[in-house]
Amino acid sequence: MKINDDRIDEIGENHVGTSAKTPLRADAFDISDTEKIARIQESVKDILTTLGMDLEDDSLRGTPKRVAKAFVNELFMGLNPANKPNASTFENNYNYREMLVEKNIVVYSTCEHHLLPIVGRAHVAYISNGKVIGLSKMNRIVEYFAKRPQVQERLTMQVVQAMQEALGTDDVACVIDAKHLCVNSRGIKDIDSSTVTAEFGGKFKEKETKLISQKNILSEADFKKKIVELRSEIKNYNQNRNKMLADFNRLKIDNTNNLLKLINPILVKFSNDKEIAIILQKKDLVVAKTQLDITDEVIKIVNSEVKEFKIK
Repeated sequence: MKINDDRIDEIGENHVGTSAKTPLRADAFDISDTEKIARIQESVKDILTTLGMDLEDDSLRGTPKRVAKAFVNELFMGLNPANKPNASTFENNYNYREMLVEKNIVVYSTCEHHLLPIVGRAHVAYISNGKVIGLSKMNRIVEYFAKRPQVQERLTMQVVQAMQEALGTDDVACVIDAKHLCVNSRGIKDIDSSTVTAEFGGKFKEKETKLISQKNILSEADFKKKIVELRSEIKNYNQNRNKMLADFNRLKIDNTNNLLKLINPILVKFSNDKEIAIILQKKDLVVAKTQLDITDEVIKIVNSEVKEFKIK
């Protein structure tokens, strides 16, 4: 089904991916890399000439060829299946059965909507079912799928799928936090925002495993920041607690759902905030008799975390 130009622009401006697989033509590899470089070189030359650049200038004379070589051999080398890394695995002879997380893998990719850089970090985790993979191979898998025109959601899924195929297990997860220069340098020009995507497979779809993996992936700095924010929320909550207790006693509400709304508004956020849920999971907190009990427990937990990290 064909789409009109307005719809095409809307997809690009909103950075929407339309395919779970990299969209390649059937004849993508009918010509050699050398011929691709020659063709791209002429196209870049035409673009620069159209823009009014003087390609006889010493600084620009070699630019079309440099750009063409960078496209084929570096920036988009992941399009060619011949460059896919050999993800060799080994028997898990030491019987390590817990989660393994490779954090802060550098991501350099290119937005397929504007051909501008995507720069960030990937965090990849898996649980062995008998095989282990070399740590550097995880970096190479991320690099291979990043080095192509991409959308971040697809990149995240492709990394997980490649790891699952290599390890013979569904128990793989990937989280990517990256800045998109198509957002930072043009359009809205927001230089502070970043995009976070996550893909969980197998056991990582289970609540407990997912929470533990997120705790491992969350940086200590971000964790400390979250705790500081929680302390501020709890301080504000405590200031209003006596009033809420008085309201509770006055209304004599026995219904737990109504109690949730009246006594503990900050726990509504807790229940929807995965990072905060990590704290609760870490301390094996189970559902208490009342939301007021849970509030007391949350305060204790946060204070404990503050003490552990020596946050002032």
